[in-house]
Amino acid sequence: MYDKKAFIKGLLSPPPKDVEIIQIDLDTANITICDIFRNFNTLLPANCRERYEIKNSYKVYAIICRSELLSPLSGLIFMIGNNLEVDASSRNYIIMAINESDIETEDKLNKVNDAITDFMAATIVDYIPDEQFKLFYCRYMYNAYEQSQDDELYD
Repeated sequence: MYDKKAFIKGLLSPPPKDVEIIQIDLDTANITICDIFRNFNTLLPANCRERYEIKNSYKVYAIICRSELLSPLSGLIFMIGNNLEVDASSRNYIIMAINESDIETEDKLNKVNDAITDFMAATIVDYIPDEQFKLFYCRYMYNAYEQSQDDELYD
């Protein structure tokens, strides 16, 4: 049987002692990537034991996101931890390591969202047609703060 935890541990150097896996079908849940991180912060506040385990590199949370719009890829894997280094790539997933302190505030979260967008645009250009990526971006990456920035530019 395929062991996802062992797979995730094998991608990280050094491997954490524990991995928690969260799976989300973006098409069904209809939430943005930022919403996922906001929910993560709500479920695991800064002063809880799980967050302490992340900060001390004991535990990593792997959030596996799937969407038909990422086809032929299987999806995205966000690994939330402390100073993670990913040692591998996957032909089926876009794998990104995110420092848990980088998603603690809305401003930091917006910067992470921009970095994810830039990384995805550079990475999946060979796999997914432009129109498909644009639709994915509009549904799952576009954030309200971008609209306010656009409004400021044109005022």
